[in-house]
Amino acid sequence: MRFRYELYPEGQKKLEQSNLASRIRAKKLNPNFGRPYECIYKDMIPDFIRELQQHHYFDTQPKDMKETYQQKLNKFFQNKDDHKWTVNKTTKQEQEKSEWEDFLLISGFLASYILQPNEFWKPQQFGFSNSFELFGTLGTAIWNASEITIKEGYTWTSKQSNGIDYVTEITGSEHGDLRILRTDITPYKTIDPLGNIVLYRPELDTDHQTIAAYHSTEPALLVTILKYLDQEKVQSCIQTQQQRSQLMEEIKQFGQRIGNFADFGHETPGGISLYFVNFDSKIPKLDNQDTTQQQSFYRLNTDSEGDFAAYIDQEKNLCFAYEADDDKEKRIELRLHPNEINHAIKGLFIQAAKGQGRKSVAQLRRIIDYRFSERFEHDQERFK
Repeated sequence: MRFRYELYPEGQKKLEQSNLASRIRAKKLNPNFGRPYECIYKDMIPDFIRELQQHHYFDTQPKDMKETYQQKLNKFFQNKDDHKWTVNKTTKQEQEKSEWEDFLLISGFLASYILQPNEFWKPQQFGFSNSFELFGTLGTAIWNASEITIKEGYTWTSKQSNGIDYVTEITGSEHGDLRILRTDITPYKTIDPLGNIVLYRPELDTDHQTIAAYHSTEPALLVTILKYLDQEKVQSCIQTQQQRSQLMEEIKQFGQRIGNFADFGHETPGGISLYFVNFDSKIPKLDNQDTTQQQSFYRLNTDSEGDFAAYIDQEKNLCFAYEADDDKEKRIELRLHPNEINHAIKGLFIQAAKGQGRKSVAQLRRIIDYRFSERFEHDQERFK
C-alpha cells in the first residue's frame, strides 16, 4: 500500500507555470476530489481503464503513443513485482517495489481529474517532455492534495551539509506523546516502474527519521536544548528577555488548546528545579565515528527498553541516539544543526499551544523563565 509521494520542486514549478496547480486548488474545494480509494487492488485496475475509455480519453490518443502506452501498462499489470522504482540517493541506489496505487499515477487516471480528453495527450502544451512525466507529476499533486492531516504540528525545511533536504515536524501522537518526524525530500534522480525518468517518487522507509518519546517529555527536550545553547554558545531566539517576550507574542496567535489526555498540564512533583538537577553535566561529544565512552544524562524516555540520548557531534549538531538498555551502540536518529534550534524551540511551544502534547505553553515558559532567573543560579549551587 502506498501512502505518499514526494513531488520534486521542478515538477511543482511546471504545474504552477502551466496553471495546472491552480486548477487543482480550485477542484480541491469539491469534497469528492482526490484519490478514489485509500487502498487499490489488482482487480480494480481494469475498471480505471474502462472509466478512461468511457470518458473518451483514448479517442484522442496519438497512434505513436498507443502502442507504447498499452505495452508498458500491460506488462506492469501482468507482473507488477518485476517493475520497481529506482531512486539514486546520495550514498546508494535504492529500489522500491511497485504498488497498485502507482497505477493511478502512471496510467494518467488521476490526471484525468484535471485534464480534458483534448489535453490529455499534449504534455508539451503544459511544459512536460512526455505524457508519463505529465501523468505522474500531476497525479502526485492530486494524490497529496487528498491528504487529511489531523494533528499538523510545526514544520520547517533544511539542507544538511551532505546536500540532503529535509522537512521536520514537531507534533504529538494520538496519545499526546512527543513526536519529531523528519523526512528526506531531496529530488533524487528517479526512474518509475515503466522506465521513465520522472519528477516525483514514492516516500521510502529510508526517508524517515523519528523521535518517538513517551509521555511528558517536552520539558526534558527543552532542558536539553537549553544546555546545548549554553555549552556550544549557540545564539537563539530566547537569548535575551526581549527575545523571549517576542517569542511569546508570536506563540499567542495559536491560543491554548487543552489536550485530550488525562494528565494534560500535570505538574512534576518537586517543581521545575528537578528538571535541572544534572544541568552542570555536559552533553557528551561524539568522535568522527559517532562514538563515545560517555553516557548522556540528557535523555527522552520511550515506552520501550531504550531511550533517546542527547550527544553533540563533530559539526556541533545536537544529536539524539537510540540506546537500548543492553545495547551500547549509538544509532543516531536525528541531528539538529545549530541553525535549526530556533525551529525546535518554536515547535515545542506551538505543539503545546495546539494541545498536541501533555504540557501547556505556560508550563514550558516557566521552565525558560526559571533557567534565566536568580533562583536557578542559587539552586545550581545547592545541587553541587
